[in-house]
Amino acid sequence: MTSIETLALKAVRALSQGNDDAGTDALVDLFNEANRNPEQFSQVGLHADVGNAFLMMLVQGISSDEDSQQQIASISYLFLTKAIERNPGQLNLVQNRLLLLENTNSVFRWTVSAALDLSRGILGSMAPTRARDIIYQMQISDLQAHPELLKVEQFSSMKARFESMISNKHFGPSETLDTLGKAGYDAHKKVLYYLHEHVVEEADVDF
Repeated sequence: MTSIETLALKAVRALSQGNDDAGTDALVDLFNEANRNPEQFSQVGLHADVGNAFLMMLVQGISSDEDSQQQIASISYLFLTKAIERNPGQLNLVQNRLLLLENTNSVFRWTVSAALDLSRGILGSMAPTRARDIIYQMQISDLQAHPELLKVEQFSSMKARFESMISNKHFGPSETLDTLGKAGYDAHKKVLYYLHEHVVEEADVDF
């Protein structure tokens, strides 16, 4: 087991037991270890635990630096998505990914922009706005794929917000939940591929 996995387990266990001080300390150690030795990510098998631990870094607010928040959100997304691909029926993983996307759009959009190469061409100046909307599409994709989540008020409200945006032509005159969900599904695949290459294959955690 890698040091990253050991620290992730330690943090998640402490926080689940209500020991915030020990949990936060373990999260800080995990953040530092990930930056010192990112080559460990190629050996990580506990995808859900690592993804959730990095999500907890954001919840606990271990850094107010936007570059660090982007890094944390990107690593959390990578391993939560790997865990979902391995266990697509685990709703808690999908919920956590949805909450991650909902709460980190302002920083994660830069990762999405890089993954989809949005800064190129005549629309390059619109890359942040386009990436914001692509993250919305990724959320729609998850909600469409897992309608059972709509039993939770937070997620039913999220879907209602997107439906209102569609009604107001936010995404364009002919877009629907189905077309946006399909686009979001494709975006999930492309962002996962980009982050796997960046973090796992190249051991690069600078974003």
